[in-house]
Amino acid sequence: MEDLIGLLLEIILDGSIELLPNKKVPKWIRIIISLVFISIIIGIMVLGIVLLKQSIIGGSILLVIGIFLLVGSIIEVRKYMKD
Repeated sequence: MEDLIGLLLEIILDGSIELLPNKKVPKWIRIIISLVFISIIIGIMVLGIVLLKQSIIGGSILLVIGIFLLVGSIIEVRKYMKD
């Protein structure tokens, strides 16, 4: 069951990443895909904030990773949307 869920998530994420730069896909679908990725990254950051109460090191690591991913994804999304 775990392998099946992992396979489905991998197919969905890899397919979504391939759709972002594709000009044949409607813009509103690309925007929805971008918002899903950004919401996942924000979820990682919220998890880091929650974990700060239990483990300062673990929470801060997740928070920093989330911030880097958020900044990088915003830059990439803006680059794709401008083209």
